[in-house]
Amino acid sequence: MLFVYLPIGAILAEGFTSDRFGKVFSDKKMMKALQNSFVVALSSAAIATLFGTMLGYGLDRYRFPGKRLFNGVLHVPVFVPDIVLGVAMLLTLEVLYTQLKWERGMLSL
Repeated sequence: MLFVYLPIGAILAEGFTSDRFGKVFSDKKMMKALQNSFVVALSSAAIATLFGTMLGYGLDRYRFPGKRLFNGVLHVPVFVPDIVLGVAMLLTLEVLYTQLKWERGMLSL
């Protein structure tokens, strides 16, 4: 708990000012990172909405072989902790970077 609350305590001890925001918004690297975050967030939300709508419609309307299995597989991310998914993605990307010589950038995000 100390790890979570210590930074908040440090900000309160130093005094809350908006000077830090000015420094962040004037830094070109930080603004590029913010822009990349928005691009990734909007594109992943749009893709997830599109696929989620299609999957929901298909699972509700149609009968097909393996429907129960497919429906069960869709629930796996709910049961697997986020840290496990994060580590798996980190290891997968590291293999792609080293073995397949992928470039780090927006595609990997």
